[in-house]
Amino acid sequence: EADAETSNAPIVVMVPVQQFTIGGAAVWYPGVPRAGSRTRFFVKGGAGFERHLEDRGSRVVEGRMFEVGGGVKYTFASRSRGWWRGLGARLDALALVHAGAVAVDDRAHVSPAVGASVYLRF
Repeated sequence: EADAETSNAPIVVMVPVQQFTIGGAAVWYPGVPRAGSRTRFFVKGGAGFERHLEDRGSRVVEGRMFEVGGGVKYTFASRSRGWWRGLGARLDALALVHAGAVAVDDRAHVSPAVGASVYLRF
């Protein structure tokens, strides 16, 4: 007879969680010297609202999210006419602050985030 009370196996509970985030951010290009004509540095900050639906919506947890960081944009090609105006790459490094939704306690938690993307400007 093997059950949870007599065996030494750990009890595992799985609950599906869905996370939704909506927010906004602003990007500022400071007047720092450029590293060449194709490179621009930027600072980014934003805020958002998070909602977690646990166990198919039977438990709803809400919280706030803030982000602050910066990065660099590098333009590969640029032109003054045509259907596209610029092609480049962007690197971001951010600190994400989650308060409420993803925490098991009442404290705010900070986590790092990095990203890389390719952009096409119209």
